Amino acid sequence: MLPTYHPAARARPATAAAGARPAPQPPRADPARATSSGGPRGAPPGAGVGSWGMALRIVCLSDTHDRHDQLAVPDGDVLVHAGDFTKRGRVEEVERFAAFLRALPHRHKVVVPGNHDFLCEREPARARELLADVHYLCDEGVTLDGLRVWGSPWQPWFHDWAFNLPRGDALAAKWALAPEDVDVLVTHTPPHGVLDRCWDGREVGCEALLAALPRIRPRLHVFGHIHEAAGVALRGPTLHVNAASCDLSYRPTQPAVVVEWDGAQMRHVAGGVGTG
Repeated sequence: MLPTYHPAARARPATAAAGARPAPQPPRADPARATSSGGPRGAPPGAGVGSWGMALRIVCLSDTHDRHDQLAVPDGDVLVHAGDFTKRGRVEEVERFAAFLRALPHRHKVVVPGNHDFLCEREPARARELLADVHYLCDEGVTLDGLRVWGSPWQPWFHDWAFNLPRGDALAAKWALAPEDVDVLVTHTPPHGVLDRCWDGREVGCEALLAALPRIRPRLHVFGHIHEAAGVALRGPTLHVNAASCDLSYRPTQPAVVVEWDGAQMRHVAGGVGTG
């Protein structure tokens, strides 16, 4: 079982706090199914060296919706959250999320906002101030221990939520900002046809994002948004992770996904409620 950290129970890292919902046991993955590799890309010395031997451990979350006290978070080197960390994007919700992140032991923390995180769109400077202790990415990137990460919050128009753009050219312009050969792409929306199937059978991911992936060539793509499509899928050179923690009923029952990167390939280690 992977080392697990629960923010409400520092002295008992593998056990949920009293009254919290127990975390499901994450299944082991089939390495042949869940390994992304395309050969080295000239990564700098030390790339992929983490706290677990020669592999950098990446822990993926999304769509936690202010239920952080009910989550059991696996330990790792890099924590990635792909948005919707609040219910309605209120200041006090963002403050609670920031406190949750500060309590986690991961040495790098990457956050992209989602459609529920209204404060991040309406008052971006205030959101950055509250999340000053993490790598908060809105159409920007960062390099962490040789790992090249790019993050963007936009999604195809969905009711009156935050970070909405019309399908087509407007979204394509956002994905065009991402550089080529990114190691980890973090978006809130899934690409069309990849872990994006709603309960009613519709595939609602972004077509423009799907079209941009062959140029960006991420080794790992982390997203959320569609709770009921959470899981892991290998498509070409990219390991896709829908890391939604909450299910369709907003219960935080879906385990975090853990991926390891050795400087040449991404390997799904644990977590993920489904595959596609």
